[in-house]
Amino acid sequence: MSKPTYLFFDVETTGPKALTCDLISIGMVVTDENYNILGEREERCHIGSPRHTKAPSGYLRDNWDITGDGMAQATHGITYDEASKEQHPLDLARAVYRFIASFDSPLTLAFHANGIFDVSFLFVHFNRWSEAGYYKLAKYIRVDRYENTMTMARAYNKRGKDMLTQSAKYQKQVDKFHGYLTKDRKSPASPAKLIEWQAQKDEALDKLNTLVAYADPFTKNGKSSVALDAICSSLNIKLDHHNALSDAQVLVPIHKYLSQQLAEE
Repeated sequence: MSKPTYLFFDVETTGPKALTCDLISIGMVVTDENYNILGEREERCHIGSPRHTKAPSGYLRDNWDITGDGMAQATHGITYDEASKEQHPLDLARAVYRFIASFDSPLTLAFHANGIFDVSFLFVHFNRWSEAGYYKLAKYIRVDRYENTMTMARAYNKRGKDMLTQSAKYQKQVDKFHGYLTKDRKSPASPAKLIEWQAQKDEALDKLNTLVAYADPFTKNGKSSVALDAICSSLNIKLDHHNALSDAQVLVPIHKYLSQQLAEE
């Protein structure tokens, strides 16, 4: 029987800071160590803090739309009115706990974010809405480690760039021995020498091809990037940006790919 190992998750919020903004949606996918999906869930809630009320000017008083530019709403597409119809945050906390606890196994968190954005919202808001739920939740989450696909992507990207730099050395060797083999000489090179040069050229070419095949940095609009949409585009993974469950789902094949690539010597 597959053992639950990873909890891939993503959150949508009213703004960038867990202490001053609210969690409004969470997507979760649980897999075994081989990335086989064992269960998935999305839960949404309404805004639970008194500060989240409409101001006379028509926009919200908090970071959801403090400047009137609707940045948070533009990111996840959830409007204030839509969120107001969802369940209470305490009910979301209970639903998340029931889902995670149902696997009865310590899970390693896996997410994609700068810093630990998603993790901070998860724990800050569980503590805010249900202190008992926070400690119960922590029982099923490994606090000694986590996996950040963005960190992994940066490591992979760096390795790719390092390999491209290294490939230039092998390209010079290929050119060098190709020149030896094709150079016009007054006296022809000995057959043994031609065989030696050909072998050295083939060896350098094999190393070059291996490096170029591996060195595949993530790009968007021709620029290197480890943003989620850039990685999905590079790996031909469909992303319903930005939906918490969709974002959590795409982390599974990304994490699997990066784990395999970074494990290679």
